[in-house]
Amino acid sequence: MNQQQSYLVNLVNQLLDTVHQQQLQADQNNQTTLSQASSAKLDRQRLDQIIQVLTEIKSGLANSDLTLPTVQSYRTQIDQVEGQLRQQIRETDNQITQGLQQAVAALAQVQGAMLDSQTYTNIEQMTADLKTTLDQLLMQ
Repeated sequence: MNQQQSYLVNLVNQLLDTVHQQQLQADQNNQTTLSQASSAKLDRQRLDQIIQVLTEIKSGLANSDLTLPTVQSYRTQIDQVEGQLRQQIRETDNQITQGLQQAVAALAQVQGAMLDSQTYTNIEQMTADLKTTLDQLLMQ
């Protein structure tokens, strides 16, 4: 391998390494987004269950007399709603903690994005260098 080929191989290796690093960062960003979406979906499902129970109680109150068994049934359903709300509060507290952690990570991500921008500029320059070198080889 001559000196020009060695230079080209090194340049392509640098390009590959830099692009792979950017790819890993994109994968990490995707994982964070998927995790947030999963939490939001669980929140929605829990809230849907609460709405369903409360709607059933509302309908029952509007359409039937308040007998002892009916009141006991409503009491049981409200206990279930209360349990779901406690779970939702715990999940929300966890989301607050995660949000604060993500805020700190977001600051690091901004710094990373600034570095990414610089990296892409470097990749563009390396690509231009590679192109120039190849053009020079074509003219020989």
